[in-house]
Amino acid sequence: EKKKAQVGLILSHELKTPITIAKAYCDLLEQGTYGTFPPNQREILAIVREAVARMNAMTDAILEMASADLNKRPARFQRTPLPKLIGSVLRELGPIFTLRKLALRVDVPQGLPDILIEPEEIRQVIENLLLNAIRFTPDGGRVEVEAGIIEEEGIRKVRISVRDDGIGIPPEERHSIFRKFYEVGDSMGHSSGSYEFGSAGLGLGLAIAKRYVENHRGQIEVESEPGKGSCFSFTIPV
Repeated sequence: EKKKAQVGLILSHELKTPITIAKAYCDLLEQGTYGTFPPNQREILAIVREAVARMNAMTDAILEMASADLNKRPARFQRTPLPKLIGSVLRELGPIFTLRKLALRVDVPQGLPDILIEPEEIRQVIENLLLNAIRFTPDGGRVEVEAGIIEEEGIRKVRISVRDDGIGIPPEERHSIFRKFYEVGDSMGHSSGSYEFGSAGLGLGLAIAKRYVENHRGQIEVESEPGKGSCFSFTIPV
């Protein structure tokens, strides 16, 4: 476990350099250093810039998780519109859905109330769950995103779910998937066939998601059946 944490720290540190370079080129392109761009290309540049910023945030999260320092991270809670937050994540991941020919169904009512959250943390949770679904769903598969208000034991909560029709998770592994550095046994042989997800990750995505949900006094759970897919859901009080 200690060696894996050290690997996470090293990888995160080394990723900082190419991320900084990518951000610098985005700045130069946006400033017109290499000429002007038509509006549609400027929109694409904005998406790339946002993705670079997210990558930077993810490496920071890996550094925090690997160094067991998440609890020292200052919270920045604010009222946030969930439909806008979820839409931003889906827009960023849109090209991956297109390349993988994945069908996407979104059921996020625009009338959902703004909720008090740390937006970067909840955004990371949603993104990690979506990337997990993409990774373990075959090309041409289906991913669904749902959000709504529920009530449990007299407490109003927002519930967000990400469902896929991918390879699923064996019952004996479900209790372990939220542990740091844990990878599902079939992670090297999943059915996506996509180059981007052709190797195992660090096993931090779900661990980070769980920690961030718990930071909001929430819970995260998974329902899965091998060969039929998985549904990850989390709830947080509103």
